[in-house]
Amino acid sequence: MQQTKTGQHTQTRQYTQTGRSLIELLICLVVLSVLLVKGVSSYASMQKRQHLIGAAQASYFFLQRARSESIRANATIHLDINPVGKACLGLSEIQGCQCDLINSCLINHQQNVLHFAEYPGITITNVSFGTPPQSRFIAPRGMATGFAGSLQLTNGEHTLKLLLSNMGRVRICTTTPPFSPYKSC
Repeated sequence: MQQTKTGQHTQTRQYTQTGRSLIELLICLVVLSVLLVKGVSSYASMQKRQHLIGAAQASYFFLQRARSESIRANATIHLDINPVGKACLGLSEIQGCQCDLINSCLINHQQNVLHFAEYPGITITNVSFGTPPQSRFIAPRGMATGFAGSLQLTNGEHTLKLLLSNMGRVRICTTTPPFSPYKSC
């Protein structure tokens, strides 16, 4: 309080505190930092999962494209799988293309390769298409009779499995605890 004299009257003024204390600011900073740490780790986990889903869906549509091309061209389309090094999938009209080489996997003189370098942190594991890892879609119905198999994609936390049946059907399931939109294998 402050008192001032003006003539014969004494006035009393009262000042109130309008700011925040140092303790309140420190508590607020601690709460914000905890929320930020949780948010960053959740974001990183979500981003890894989205890379895995993207790679699985790209592989799914790549295999569907092979089947469609087999039906359209009334020809056998070969699938080459390179799970190590520069992991990739390749489609070709001839057997034995190498998807890690330029212009090796061609259909109608166009390269058909899916590179997993576009999906950081994703690796191909457990390929069950034989040795070397190859499959084929046979005309006229685009079936994979005798060349069915599976491959798994993982990001270290989750694993998705692509299954190719003898009928040429492709599906995706998870071998780790289910997460949307994939069910357990």
